[in-house]
Amino acid sequence: MPISLSRIEREYVIKNFRDNLPCLSIFANAMMYTISEKQYEFSDDTCVLYDSTSEKLRETSARVFFSHYQRKMYFDTLLKRNSEGKTVFFIPEEIYKDDTPDENSCKYRAFLKVADDEYKILPLPGFSPEAIFLDPCLMSASEERLRSLTNDQTFLVQNPFMKYRLYEYLKKTSEKMSLVPRGQGGHLIYLDPSQSMIALAKRLSIPYKTLSLHILIGTRIIQIFPTVDSSLTLPNNIHIYHFSFKDIQLEDKRFLYERIYKKKYIG
Repeated sequence: MPISLSRIEREYVIKNFRDNLPCLSIFANAMMYTISEKQYEFSDDTCVLYDSTSEKLRETSARVFFSHYQRKMYFDTLLKRNSEGKTVFFIPEEIYKDDTPDENSCKYRAFLKVADDEYKILPLPGFSPEAIFLDPCLMSASEERLRSLTNDQTFLVQNPFMKYRLYEYLKKTSEKMSLVPRGQGGHLIYLDPSQSMIALAKRLSIPYKTLSLHILIGTRIIQIFPTVDSSLTLPNNIHIYHFSFKDIQLEDKRFLYERIYKKKYIG
């Protein structure tokens, strides 16, 4: 259950927000957008965005995430266009502390089946597939370090949160080799209703026609026949795969959306 700020807490947080103009993460239209720090300004209680990313945003409902002294916060609002064509939104009365679950409270597991082989996929210790709303400043700074960790190999992932998760995963496994997946094991790095990223100890055989992914969330099992969009092999023999869910059932997509984003799915 999200915890809303008290009136006094809100006044203090908003003052800090106005003074520092931190990085923002905006979840809208089932996509996540990052707004760099100080790329917006306030006019009364309305925030006006100047970051080029804001040009991709349409008029719609949205959830805005930001950090207050390393504590994640969020609020729900409406994105609109002003007379100058800039994206704007109003800061509501209700601001919430974003208390995402840790890995011990997360009941996600997955099995990837490829022909007669089965891989057991678990969240890496220290990660939760639900905790996708990460510090946007750290996220935007991770891209160059990610290229270094992958030896400048091209990895076709556009989602900035997925890139950040990949960076954090590679950083952890490079520092602690015991975390590298072994045998028929693997790690679930990222999951949302339309895609996932998985690390495996073995390279998948080509073609991928017989792939099936079984995601276990509590007592529910979601079966998906994913498409491999891209892959990356690292020197420590970790094989990273980016899967897209093109044929996911509507009810499964709704369930994942509401479980991960804590918002009602409206299609």
